[in-house]
Amino acid sequence: MFCNFNQSHHGVKCTNRDAKPIPCFNSQLCCFHYRFLPPGQRENFLIHGILTRQRYQIAYIIHKMIQQKRSGAIKQPSEQATGSNQTMDDRQFLNAFEHSTLPFDEWTHRAHLRVAYLYASQFDLPTATDKMRAGIKAYNKATNTPEELERGYHETITVAFMQLVTAALQQSGPFPNSEAFCDTCAVSLNKPVLLKYYSKDRIISMKAKQTFVEPDLQPLPVIN
Repeated sequence: MFCNFNQSHHGVKCTNRDAKPIPCFNSQLCCFHYRFLPPGQRENFLIHGILTRQRYQIAYIIHKMIQQKRSGAIKQPSEQATGSNQTMDDRQFLNAFEHSTLPFDEWTHRAHLRVAYLYASQFDLPTATDKMRAGIKAYNKATNTPEELERGYHETITVAFMQLVTAALQQSGPFPNSEAFCDTCAVSLNKPVLLKYYSKDRIISMKAKQTFVEPDLQPLPVIN
């Protein structure tokens, strides 16, 4: 379907930047183009049933998001904070992790990458991995994280990610801080990246959780 906003009997005309039809939710008026209507005509569309109340709410949310983005209130994904730990410098952040004062809802995948980077950039791989392992186990204990198949400490995931982070550092060189590393490498080191090396059944197993298992799809990067 395409929005026929330009043919509106209300006399309101709008074209997108490319002057091309835009796919939308409604054959008469899409929610996105609803924001171009003058306030008085918005209610006419609601009254005549052309735009439902639900779509009106969606249109309003989109409109507010566009306004916020233009004003700089909404940042691009690489700029968005995932928690207040992004307001901490590396020393403060690592101290909060090692003393288990980092709020549990901020112990995200990005936070894992920050810690991994900080250890990998200071120590050799075996030492960095030992510190990561001990830190996660201590943090899980302090936050009462249950040890289940898909929760708690996972040996293979920890060892494999430390190897991937170290390889990324060797390939890209040093970064000014852990945030810069995450901004650059967060996509290539996202959670599903391990499925390039491990089949799901192999990585999500009690054996892989308790002891390190080698990948079955392709080898992990070689660390020089």
